[in-house]
Amino acid sequence: MKKNQRSIIAVILSLCLLLSGIYFIPQVSKGAEVTENTTPKSTGAADVKNVLFIGNSMTYYNTLCKVVEGFAKIQGKEIECKASTEGGKNLIFHTTYSQTVSAIQSGKYDVVVLQDIVGTFNGNDLLEGAEKLNQMIKQYNPSARVILYMPWPTQNRLTGILGRLPYFTYHYIKTANSIGAALAPAGEAWYTLVEKYPNVAWYTDGKHPHAIGTFVSACAVYYAMFPEESQVEINDTNYSAVNEVINKNIAYSKDAPAQYDMKLLNDISYYGYYYTRAVEAAVEDTTKRTVYRSVAGDYSEVTTQANIPEKIKVGKTKVKKAVRKSSVKKIMIRLKKVKGAKRYQIQISTTKKFKKKTVKKIFKKVKATVKYKKLKGSKLYVRARAVKIVNGEKYFSKWSKPKKVKNK
Repeated sequence: MKKNQRSIIAVILSLCLLLSGIYFIPQVSKGAEVTENTTPKSTGAADVKNVLFIGNSMTYYNTLCKVVEGFAKIQGKEIECKASTEGGKNLIFHTTYSQTVSAIQSGKYDVVVLQDIVGTFNGNDLLEGAEKLNQMIKQYNPSARVILYMPWPTQNRLTGILGRLPYFTYHYIKTANSIGAALAPAGEAWYTLVEKYPNVAWYTDGKHPHAIGTFVSACAVYYAMFPEESQVEINDTNYSAVNEVINKNIAYSKDAPAQYDMKLLNDISYYGYYYTRAVEAAVEDTTKRTVYRSVAGDYSEVTTQANIPEKIKVGKTKVKKAVRKSSVKKIMIRLKKVKGAKRYQIQISTTKKFKKKTVKKIFKKVKATVKYKKLKGSKLYVRARAVKIVNGEKYFSKWSKPKKVKNK
């Protein structure tokens, strides 16, 4: 049979076998290796080099950005994290804060992490601030990913009928969904760990974390930053390194370096991973039909007492006495005591309107002696206001009426 005839017959036979459902399996020569394509999906880790954190004391306590950086380095990821923070401020403040605006406009960041205020958290303010910052970030850093870092409520509003975690979680998910950001729900992990480890000191002052608490935030942010990473197990090979990262970044909490229990560290890593992955479906669902239920309970848009930011009333003080000794440039001041006040802020000026040069000091007692070397003039005026401190936040009364300083 001629060669071309044999070829035609082979083609016909192949078509018949194909139609009958029988397939030829090609043979592999001896020594050849057949491998399945197991290349993992890109984690984007290679694209993450420079990270900017924007927030307040919940970010700068125990240097969260550096704990994230160090934890990532243990996993073989070289990133550099920097922060723009201001205590007691929300994201709306950061939209015009020169330090934050300059950092964003530098255009060098691959990831930007946003964190809002805790004590007076308001969901509408979170959305407004995050939307404005997101627009700015995309303008100057077009490829940057945005992550919302959600901390936890103050200690007296974490659990119970006035617990605010469901309110936090609902609005952080809503905002992340709205701006297309990822979410690091540290507050969800925090709640679970506080319940599971009641003997561990998590809060320092009713709001801020101890060093081990900052590690909770770091894990949540890390897993949000690297969305296809599996949970990191803390074992004998990395245990010392993790402890070192936590201890060398202690700031403001005044913690002493410690060797933390391996089981505790693993639980923190696990819950940081678990809750960060658990909220992803709700965050990414553009139809907004997927609902995530907070570990602390349900929340709806209906306003309840638990969702109203706590309002702190501070009574007004009065300057009872203000006498100066010109020879030593000092003023002796006595104020009216205010119930619940922990501090008193005193201001001295050469004018009644306090618009020119002033001296401003804070004292614990109603009697104080203030130096005024920088102020020159025959007439000086004093005013004061009371200060309450609740869960680390300062609340001020209105200024008292100005009192003219008498010469002794």
